[in-house]
Amino acid sequence: MNEPILPTVQRLSRATVPFALCLLLVLITALPLTIPYIGSVTPMFALMAVFYWCIYRPEYLPPYMIFIVGVLYDVLAGGPLGLTALLLLLVHGFIVPQQRVFHGKSFVIEWFGFAIVTLGLGVIGWFVASIYYLTPMQPLPVIGQAALTIAIYPCVAWMINQVHRRLVHQEVE
Repeated sequence: MNEPILPTVQRLSRATVPFALCLLLVLITALPLTIPYIGSVTPMFALMAVFYWCIYRPEYLPPYMIFIVGVLYDVLAGGPLGLTALLLLLVHGFIVPQQRVFHGKSFVIEWFGFAIVTLGLGVIGWFVASIYYLTPMQPLPVIGQAALTIAIYPCVAWMINQVHRRLVHQEVE
């Protein structure tokens, strides 16, 4: 009796891992950590996870889950509600059709694509936040956040890749 239910439960648990990982990274981002000489600039961990999963497993991270991750980030960070959700959905809309450009290529290509996406999102986010607050925002924190995010992407992508490998290994069994 348990045999037909077990594969369904396993499939469902595998499908929730990317979403749970994104939520965990949002919570880590919300921690009040300061880095010496950088201050309160924190990397965009959720962007890293969304970018990675949009390349390798977009079916496990559909747009409604990305929206939830973005809104949760905005609630915890105190920014304009929906801005991060919009930015992450733009990543999804841009990367999923471009999967073949990144999938199976060198990590350098993926990292370069991530850098372009991060810089583009920084500009869009800065522009929208400036409109929202009706004053030009300081660009230096946006530049610092983008640079920090791009710099640590390889480490975070490696960790996400380890989770992804375990998922693929479980699917084969």
